[in-house]
Amino acid sequence: MPARRRAGARAAENALASLAPEAIDEIAWRVAWEDQAVTAGTGRGGRWTPPGIPVLYCSLHPDGARSEVAYRLSLEPVSRRLVRHRIYRIRVRTQRTARFPDIDALAVLGVNVARYKTRDYRVSQRIAGAIHAKGFDSLVAPSARADCLNLMVFRSPRDSVQLTIEHSEFVDWDEFLARFDISVWSARSGQRR
Repeated sequence: MPARRRAGARAAENALASLAPEAIDEIAWRVAWEDQAVTAGTGRGGRWTPPGIPVLYCSLHPDGARSEVAYRLSLEPVSRRLVRHRIYRIRVRTQRTARFPDIDALAVLGVNVARYKTRDYRVSQRIAGAIHAKGFDSLVAPSARADCLNLMVFRSPRDSVQLTIEHSEFVDWDEFLARFDISVWSARSGQRR
């Protein structure tokens, strides 16, 4: 391994070793198919899904959750008019969350900032696997689809996370896409940049 890569790997290991878990009690948002198990995780290879570990994907902003699913729908050959989704407001209580407040915090771990919005998930999946192996129950990281943070919960037998669905409603995709250009929307301000 070249010296530069070894130094980067050491920096990532040091950053992970010094990562302090935090307990959180927050509202998160999840968009799911109408008949989908809302709090079940998926092991289908998402950005923060380590091999063999189901992960529940949520956002800390409702339009962040909508943006993530709208992006996935844009990749499918199915009209969004044929898909019925609900957005769920979920109270999430964790014991051991790893928090990465911005993309710079991920860059220290080896995430290529310029490629973060692509579907190359190898580095983020390795990071998630290492975080899970250290006993964390969840992680917070920037969304690749909206200017907000997402919450990913590792759903495993040792899961200590409490999830309470507080509310749900149908997603009106036409209304959402008319209000927001996903590529320029800022969840922090709630307005276009």
